[in-house]
Amino acid sequence: MKVLATLLILIGFCMGTLGAAGFQSPWESATQVPPFALSQAMNGRIPGHPMDDSDAQFASQYAQLELRRLHAEALATPGQQAAELLSFFGWENAEQAAQAKPLSPDAPVPQAWVQAALAGKVPGHPMDADAETKKRAVVRERLIALQEKVHFADSDDKEAAEVREALAVPLEEGAAWLFAGGLVLLLAGGYLARQEQKASGARDSQEGRKVLHGQIQAVRDDLARIRELATHSDGAEVRSQLTTLQEGQLYDLTSNFEHWTKVLGFDDYARIWAHVASGERLSNRAWTLYTDGYPTEGRAEIALAELAFEEAHNECIKENNRERAGFSG
Repeated sequence: MKVLATLLILIGFCMGTLGAAGFQSPWESATQVPPFALSQAMNGRIPGHPMDDSDAQFASQYAQLELRRLHAEALATPGQQAAELLSFFGWENAEQAAQAKPLSPDAPVPQAWVQAALAGKVPGHPMDADAETKKRAVVRERLIALQEKVHFADSDDKEAAEVREALAVPLEEGAAWLFAGGLVLLLAGGYLARQEQKASGARDSQEGRKVLHGQIQAVRDDLARIRELATHSDGAEVRSQLTTLQEGQLYDLTSNFEHWTKVLGFDDYARIWAHVASGERLSNRAWTLYTDGYPTEGRAEIALAELAFEEAHNECIKENNRERAGFSG
């Protein structure tokens, strides 16, 4: 069931993600222009933005874009640029280029630069892209500016609203069904995972109760054996056996009280542990009485300690029966 639940969750997550995305490609990280928007613009489907420029006009605009890019690169890393390129922009050396000012976004690119670019005479940078590449590059830049404009436009700007609608990426057919199906699988996987966790918890609880029952029974049996030993052995031997019990099985039992609280739950733990704690105190008292030379009183305490663990043993049986009945129900 655990494997099935995991598969359902993974498949549901994938389906839901595909449905939510509508099978659309992500936006290009470098330009922040979605392919759908670029396609709309290239086909002249953006209101108020016709695509009736000639190839020559697109080529000129592309040259200006490339020149601005080259100029900015030369300013940023003048020491890495060829001397011919620095000279083309009017700088005698890298030091002079480092102190030059960038081109203003509003200022036109010098026409002489544009003509040189169109003629492929920019040193080391021939403008030999094909017409379609030049057109797409220019349209992409236009879209970046357009998206920024409509993003900050007033809510009652009808033209901006029309542009936003034209740029909105539509959902692929069936995306809603994919999203709904993914959600259903996620819910089903989550339900199965909870059921498995519940069943596993119940099994762990039953197993833990069996272990606790066995430890309590072992301590009770040891106390019964020591009580029998006390009827015909000297005090040193009985005290030695009590020491072995307290440092062994009894310590293992009582030192894990936090674990048993989690296994049993607080109410069941309290009912059982009241007898365990009482039996532990009585066994300690028996050891002290034997150490102080009062074997008769010590034997009585051993019997009481055995009785306390007998009560804990009986309480374990009751709790196990209740747990088993609840699990089967």
